[in-house]
Amino acid sequence: MKPDGGGGGGLGGGDCVFGDGGVSVNRSSSPPPGTAPPPDADAIELYDSIMAATASCAAKDARCSCGGADWGCGAGGDRSDGRGCHCAGACPASAATVRAQNGGSGGNDVVDSGDSSTGGGGRRGGVAASGCFGTRLRHSLDVLGGALRLYGTGRLAIAFNGGKDATVILHLMRAAVAHHRRVVAAEEASLPCSAAAEVAAVPPPSTTTVVIGNGEQLDSSGATPRPTLPPPPPTASPPILSMYITDADAFDEVESFVRATAARYGIEAVDQAGGFKAGIEAFVRCRGVAAFVLGTRRDDPHGGQMEHFEPSSVGWPPFMRVNAILDWTYADVWRFLRRWRLPYAGIYDQGFTSLGGVSNTVANPKLRLPDGSYAPAYCLDDARDERAGRT
Repeated sequence: MKPDGGGGGGLGGGDCVFGDGGVSVNRSSSPPPGTAPPPDADAIELYDSIMAATASCAAKDARCSCGGADWGCGAGGDRSDGRGCHCAGACPASAATVRAQNGGSGGNDVVDSGDSSTGGGGRRGGVAASGCFGTRLRHSLDVLGGALRLYGTGRLAIAFNGGKDATVILHLMRAAVAHHRRVVAAEEASLPCSAAAEVAAVPPPSTTTVVIGNGEQLDSSGATPRPTLPPPPPTASPPILSMYITDADAFDEVESFVRATAARYGIEAVDQAGGFKAGIEAFVRCRGVAAFVLGTRRDDPHGGQMEHFEPSSVGWPPFMRVNAILDWTYADVWRFLRRWRLPYAGIYDQGFTSLGGVSNTVANPKLRLPDGSYAPAYCLDDARDERAGRT
């Protein structure tokens, strides 16, 4: 999964071509047959690519310089290597005028750390994010790694509804699970033998074994020798478990994206009717799930006081909320999805920035262009306008 500065939206994650008019996306309803790599191999490649791209972030937390030129854009959206970038220059030219009219910066000199005033959605509900995005990205993988050590893949689930934050969680979870399996496999391979085989391999002491009347064997010390047990058979790791809350008011395009994505990446997606709380209760009671990885960010309603590991509230079934992208900004979400060219619901390329249902969500008016069309969601200049299309 090679990182790329270009756009990467659409259901099929098609090719993106930059030009004077912005970015065009070649979408398909599903990936071409036979072209998708095995889910684990693709996810391991994603994990390794993230770690390589953010290597300098582990050493320092400097604005813009983290990860080299690939993380930062100058005015006009050009990177130092001359290729297009995922900031203002990648949006339709007229979008900058719209942003200026709406009180935005009309430019984007700092897109990495998110601590500029408004550029690239860097503000977090009026509170500036701090530090390097690469550091936040690595920390998200650390959080998921801790959750996997605590709960394993069998008791940890995601709630994938096709939204942008849930899509980020899906791909981070894929990467974290693949790496976790790789680490566990390496640890098991480093052991000389299984615990049971190790017991069997211990040579017995120099004693004389006698057979008493009932056929039971005793050694000269009077103890019964320990039986030799075969090593346990290997067990396959369960797939990532996902809960999808069905809703008659959901966008058809988003629901199709959810199902195509689950099939593409081998996710065990379970439809659940009756709302989010009822779905949680069923998963905790019937599936034995102990924790859910959620896409909550601090600028979400009720997200400001959350922690990365947050027990469920009173009145809810007992489970742990794992908020892996809690410190991310709106710009971080798009920076991640577009840099790694990860597929997202195509409705976001139509000006939608925050998804509810068909009855209460419209394209964000802040992204309306003079010709009546809408710029893509990643062109939104001020994160405080993220929910401007919710009615």
